[in-house]
Amino acid sequence: MQTYLRIRPHRNLMHTALYHLENINQKVSSGNEKGILLDGLSCLVLLGFSSEALINFIGQEKISDWKERDPFLQKAKNVCNAANLTFDRSTEPFKTIWNLKTIRDEIAHGKPKDSQMSTGDVGDIRAALNPWKTFCESDYLTKANDQLMDFQNKLYQGCNITQDSEGATTVGTL
Repeated sequence: MQTYLRIRPHRNLMHTALYHLENINQKVSSGNEKGILLDGLSCLVLLGFSSEALINFIGQEKISDWKERDPFLQKAKNVCNAANLTFDRSTEPFKTIWNLKTIRDEIAHGKPKDSQMSTGDVGDIRAALNPWKTFCESDYLTKANDQLMDFQNKLYQGCNITQDSEGATTVGTL
């Protein structure tokens, strides 16, 4: 028996990010925020990975000479061009997509950093130890997820890609 599989990593990554975001929002509403920074960091990284996986999906489906190894910005501009959009890092949703990519790179490449502080304030020290904390909070993650979904919708619309009610992706007409 022949089986045809269409594996779409951006879908799995986006669903997993949404799972973490829902857990974060439940923790916030219940007042039990144990481990919420870890959940937020997981969600943030997954949103960053999702954005590039989405770009790679659109590129592979719609650009004949797609080069997955091209720099992120070049790939983003290429898929936006295919969708009759302009990737403008100063406007949404592109601003958030670029921010997610930048944060993802900082986390993924994990460069050590040494610094000194002239404070004994525990809050200041914790903030310095958690440079992504603001981006791991519910408000930012909800906004980032919304912007990623808007980016996806704009790309899908511009490239004539639809999702059926089961969540399967169809490119053009079958």
